[in-house]
Amino acid sequence: MNCAEEGYRVSVTEEGIDIAGFGANGLLYGVITLEQLLLRDSAGLHLPLLTVTDWPDYRCRGIKQECRYGSDMMERADWMAMLDDLAARKMNTLCLAIYGCWNVQYDGRVSEYIYLPIKGHPELRTPKIIKYWSPAEARWIECEQLPPIFRDNLMEDIFRRARDLGIQIIPGWNSYGHNTLLPAQIPEVSSRDESGEPSLVGFCTSNPATYELLFSIYDQIIDDYMIPYGMDSFNILLDEVHASSGSNAADVFKVRDPWCSCPLCRNRDKGEIYIEHAIKLISHLKSRGVKNVLMACDMLQPRGQRGLDLGWLGGRLLDAVKKEGLEDTLLLIWWSYHDCVDNSRVESMHPELGLRGICMPWNGYHHWCLMLNPLKNARDMAELNRRDGGEGMFAYSMWDRGADRTHDALAEYTWGFEQAGEPREVTLRYVLRHFAPRAREAFRACRLMDWCTEERSNTKFSIPDADHISNWDLLLYRLSSYFHVGVKKDAPYPRAFLDEALEFLLTMRHDAERALYSISAMAREAGKIFLDLAADSRCDREMAMRLSYECGNYQVLSEDWLAILEMYDLTQNGEMNSVIPIARGRQQARLELMVFCERAKEKFMVRSLTMRIHSIFMQMFADIADYVESGAEPRLDLLQMRNVLSDTSWWLR
Repeated sequence: MNCAEEGYRVSVTEEGIDIAGFGANGLLYGVITLEQLLLRDSAGLHLPLLTVTDWPDYRCRGIKQECRYGSDMMERADWMAMLDDLAARKMNTLCLAIYGCWNVQYDGRVSEYIYLPIKGHPELRTPKIIKYWSPAEARWIECEQLPPIFRDNLMEDIFRRARDLGIQIIPGWNSYGHNTLLPAQIPEVSSRDESGEPSLVGFCTSNPATYELLFSIYDQIIDDYMIPYGMDSFNILLDEVHASSGSNAADVFKVRDPWCSCPLCRNRDKGEIYIEHAIKLISHLKSRGVKNVLMACDMLQPRGQRGLDLGWLGGRLLDAVKKEGLEDTLLLIWWSYHDCVDNSRVESMHPELGLRGICMPWNGYHHWCLMLNPLKNARDMAELNRRDGGEGMFAYSMWDRGADRTHDALAEYTWGFEQAGEPREVTLRYVLRHFAPRAREAFRACRLMDWCTEERSNTKFSIPDADHISNWDLLLYRLSSYFHVGVKKDAPYPRAFLDEALEFLLTMRHDAERALYSISAMAREAGKIFLDLAADSRCDREMAMRLSYECGNYQVLSEDWLAILEMYDLTQNGEMNSVIPIARGRQQARLELMVFCERAKEKFMVRSLTMRIHSIFMQMFADIADYVESGAEPRLDLLQMRNVLSDTSWWLR
């Protein structure tokens, strides 16, 4: 029996109820199962007569909670609700990101996050700016606040609650890439450019101060939280160590390199530096009693290639790990976020290495602008984990109730892969749990949602002569405003939204327009079904409302772009005044979606970024109508939006 200590037996007979756990977690899961077996009707509560003996396939089952949009606004009650939700699914792992950084996006700031006050370093703090129009309050919201987890020092509460629920917390600290706050605030540890100045990204791995800082942070987390609450794993990440622009607000266009060019580092092989750095970190953590040190797989691969190139980095890492006796400690994270296996960069966990591994699919990541439904990604990565002898799976990157069905899939595929079946079967069970009296309608709505965000391979985005489009790629990466805020070479910052996306859309208009009409129709039907279910007291009304909002988001986004294409045609024909009612109509449609968002979506998502994204679209349509009504010159050109956008639009950027 795998994972026997998490197994349980529940027996319900005429004489009574017996619950036996084969360990503490097993007893908890037995109680959870009994609760889930309860049937309620007009006569009261009922239990079926049965005996269940069950245990999980894998020791690691959970999610990775990224330090990013959403978690940065979670209050204590939200963190507790997340942990309760994981436990109810018999998930036992929360990989909790405590420090991570991304490039400049909004407000001219580097997107930096730190969720724990670091002793001796009061300068390490990351206040977040909140900006959006609130229909509920009928005003613009503008404020700045520290993430509540940092502000209220919630870490101990989270660790304590996790321990009580049998959940292992794996603290995550970006220890090379995704790292700008530490080197910018403590330049002594920063990598150096060729002139010897701090690059303000990455680390100088030849400087002992780098390890004094990192080890002191690790030790704080270990001593204050991991040891007292029985946690034994740590994630050093080490992913995506690449030079980029937008990594410092002082000069957003300057390309800064996390690889150090000081006299001690500049002539050394990057692979050698990377391996040496990883070994130092893993060795320190092992010396502190950490049993499992997690590390991402992507730097084992040449950028842009699939598969493992052992001659480049993997083989040397393997040799170093074996030399230092760390095979029992290192746990590689094999991550891929694609529903189409053809698009995946991970085809194997390479069991021939003799290293431990774990798989990481995703639950969508960009949920602040578009909720995906990647059940197939969960299934494929679970199959990979099973085939190659992995130790389990957790999903990147955020807890959001809109991903409820995906989380069910993750739980089922890691608890009992063979029993879970295909995503279609997971969905059938999901709708029976939440919408049993109207399961057929709910199943149809879920399938429509899947098709709205379907990923396909070999599309026109990569092969111009292809005859199909990936809805996921179209809606998310091409047409969401979020992907047009970052620093881009040869484009002014902040970037104007609409013109770049429209220019792209026009290159494949026929196929893209057809896809948008299809998405609009499917989303409208699915949203209507869920809205009807939300009015049915026999169904999970809250979840139905939540899913109806997500469908509304697909519908409004697709119809916004259909309207933009229509307005483009009108401007090309000189029919400027005909643009006004279309723009006003889209402004109103977006406002109505924002009303829905404030009612249905979690407050921490509303405040973090979701409503700002809605506000950008809403204000853009208002600006288009206002510009035409004003008779301003030059005449409206949707491919040249910089002179059209109002001060409010730029403020939102």
